[in-house]
Amino acid sequence: MYEKIYKENLSDIDISVLINNAGYAQVGYFNELSEQDVHTQLTCNTYPVILLTQQLLRSFKSRYTRFGKRSLLATTSSIAGHYPIPLLGVYSASKKFVDSFSWAMVAELGGYGVDVCAWQAGTVTTKLNDYTSDALASTPDVYA
Repeated sequence: MYEKIYKENLSDIDISVLINNAGYAQVGYFNELSEQDVHTQLTCNTYPVILLTQQLLRSFKSRYTRFGKRSLLATTSSIAGHYPIPLLGVYSASKKFVDSFSWAMVAELGGYGVDVCAWQAGTVTTKLNDYTSDALASTPDVYA
């Protein structure tokens, strides 16, 4: 699917930045989550990162070897990947996956002018958590 979309719509565009920022957290005790809940969360939080990156890497590498132009592969992760959070076990695991994948890309792409980063966001009040605030969370108005 991603390959078809890329070839039909994006292959002629000089793309220099990919920001992987899709994901959501299914809250609950792991043993109470359905197989579908787990599958959907892992699919949403990991597959787009892998498949979109795969589609753009050939272009990123070519930009550098042919024209000396650098590219950026950026991915939103979470501190939950480093500090697993009860009731967010699958989310935490998916973010650990994203972090590990990003580190692998750093090693693989070092000589091809592709900068790779994964930022580990902390608690932020967003639609992801219905704008619920706690003492550690930043609110959207802080950044407005």
